[in-house]
Amino acid sequence: MTRSLAPVLIGGLVLLAAGCGGAAGPSMTSDAARQLQVQDQAVHLALVSGDRGQVDQTLADLRRTVATLQGRGELSPDRAHAILTAVDAVQTDLVLLPTTTTSTTTTTPPPHDRKPEGKAGGPGD
Repeated sequence: MTRSLAPVLIGGLVLLAAGCGGAAGPSMTSDAARQLQVQDQAVHLALVSGDRGQVDQTLADLRRTVATLQGRGELSPDRAHAILTAVDAVQTDLVLLPTTTTSTTTTTPPPHDRKPEGKAGGPGD
């Protein structure tokens, strides 16, 4: 990860950790807090590795978990919103993460329609 990229993504991680962490209470059960802390760590590790695909996957997993926990009443709507806002901030900052792309070019030789010069074409020439 480049030096200039790190502070931006770390800033997003701080927001994400703030949303996912903290003690259980009226806004989040202790089980929900544990699940979110594990996923927050997975996002952090993916960011540190610089693997854009892995970061995208861990953020998508975190979004699903937030929706599930909120649906089960283990996460308040306000806390879910705070976490998803932080996830969106990290996702937005991903444009700064270099992508590794490879491209392959295949060339096809032109067809051999014409007969070589100086050679007879066979019967009838």
